[in-house]
This record gives sequence, structure tokens and C-alpha cells, in this order.
Amino acid sequence: EVAPGTGTLEKGGLFKEEFILAAQNSLKGYRDKLLALEIAEYNPHLDKNNITVKLISDITAAILKSIE
Repeated sequence: EVAPGTGTLEKGGLFKEEFILAAQNSLKGYRDKLLALEIAEYNPHLDKNNITVKLISDITAAILKSIE
């Protein structure tokens, strides 16, 4: 229900806020070295009402904002 547009559903996986916090913490001290951000496992044919694409957009925006 959190990310229906993925081919590999993981029960008990991270929620958006948990993932963003983990990503931001892992970038501490390395913000100037981030060269790329890869989005994997997204399948628009499986997404429902753009839930997953919105999730991806929110996560990407939060990570990019944290490196400004």
C-alpha cells in the first residue's frame, strides 16, 4: 500500500520518513560528493493512483534539498 508500483514488494520495509532520514544521515560529510541518485524497481504499470511516483518524487526532493 505504501509503494504499489514496484515489482518487489517487501512486507515490513521502510516507510518514507525512515528512508529519507537514513539517506540524509548517510550523506552527512559527503554531500559535496553525491554524483547520482538511482531509482530502481519502479514499474508504472503496477502503480495505483501515482502513489509510488509521488513517493519517489518526495524522497528525491528531500534528498536533494538536504544537499543544498
